[in-house]
Amino acid sequence: MPYIRRVSEDIFLTDEEEQNYYQQGVNQLKLYENNASLVVTSRLHVAAPCMAMGIPVILVSENFDGRFSWIDKYLPLYTPGEFSEINWNPSPVDYEEDKKIIKKQFIYRIKKAYEENHLLYE
Repeated sequence: MPYIRRVSEDIFLTDEEEQNYYQQGVNQLKLYENNASLVVTSRLHVAAPCMAMGIPVILVSENFDGRFSWIDKYLPLYTPGEFSEINWNPSPVDYEEDKKIIKKQFIYRIKKAYEENHLLYE
């Protein structure tokens, strides 16, 4: 985990600190995108963007909580008792059909909201 030096003792981040944290995140994602051919992680915030970038991901953890309830549709979730079953050569996740469905659903919802509220827009 990268360390980012605080410039303030305040509980809240300064604008400079917030920008530093944001830039560190951007840099970390670029590092994965440009260099990773496989990512092994227990972190959802690593697995999801890597999966979206087409990088094969192996997701491991002592236990998975509710935040991981959606990703098991795309990736196996390995706990210590299953480590011997890990596929060390996974393929990138193909979820193009799911993206089309989600896009259609958003378009439908936007049209429906407009139709229900069009008088407000006029």
